[in-house]
Amino acid sequence: MEKIDWLKKQSPHYAFHFLVNSLAQKDINSVILKQEKWYKKIIRTLNVENKRKISYYLYPSRALKKQETQDGGNAHTVWKNFEIHTIYNQKLKILGPHEDTHLLTLDWGISIGLFREGLAEYLHSNWHGKPHNFWAKKFFKRGSVSLTELINNNFFYALDPNLAYPVAGSLAKFLIKQYGLAKFKKAYGSLDKNNSDQKNIKIIEKIYQRSLKDLETSWHSKI
Repeated sequence: MEKIDWLKKQSPHYAFHFLVNSLAQKDINSVILKQEKWYKKIIRTLNVENKRKISYYLYPSRALKKQETQDGGNAHTVWKNFEIHTIYNQKLKILGPHEDTHLLTLDWGISIGLFREGLAEYLHSNWHGKPHNFWAKKFFKRGSVSLTELINNNFFYALDPNLAYPVAGSLAKFLIKQYGLAKFKKAYGSLDKNNSDQKNIKIIEKIYQRSLKDLETSWHSKI
């Protein structure tokens, strides 16, 4: 990253980095307004506190992002540095609350993928313009994937993210709306990818006082 001559513009909660003559430079005021709005929603919805500015890097291409960070995805966070790295060009404008939610809930712990990505998607409320439940219905019609399987971190991240992420968002919304944010936060902080699946299942069942099968049945009935 030291090779790039970044321009920088700060807002109340962010330090945005972008390249000269890039689309991000042209749109930076609009980007700031959007992200500050999402930031306030995350803080308000999840009742979290934060005193650190988020460093936000806007890359004009996936190739440059991969070259500089070794990550070729649309966006990712660097927890240690409180950074977000994302693509911003005419085709892809990867903004929104997803990566910000990962950073702003670090005090909750590092949960399993199903809950971590689910919470980030819950703040977004839709995937490619359609509600998460739309994709969840589509997902469950395609096969017999169970909640037990989705809890497995490796299984979850091996799925097509265009289905796995909105499905996780659907589950997070169900659990938060049905049982409250406090229980979800407790489960989020208690689940660990290094646990066995059975241990994580027991944690969920103890917190929600229902079997995983009962939770799954209720979730399916909602979607």
